Amino acid sequence: MHIELAHKFANYKLPSDFRVRTNFVKTLFFAHENQVNNDVIDYYMACPPYRMEDESYDDMKARTRFAKMLLKCRAYLYDYSVYENN
Repeated sequence: MHIELAHKFANYKLPSDFRVRTNFVKTLFFAHENQVNNDVIDYYMACPPYRMEDESYDDMKARTRFAKMLLKCRAYLYDYSVYENN
């Protein structure tokens, strides 16, 4: 479903004129450019940390790396406004 997003993240490069080069910043920029929403974050958080059926080792590796970075950045990316009480 969203495995293409994990491969895009693995090949994503920050702009060359950007000075700070950390995985945290890379994840934030990638999420903003690709409009990562709550559904995508929930999908990656629910995926098991082992290979799913019909998944190659490289796909699993890309998926778990992206999921770990989403977990670290979830507080900044997740839209909590849908849960606010009126």
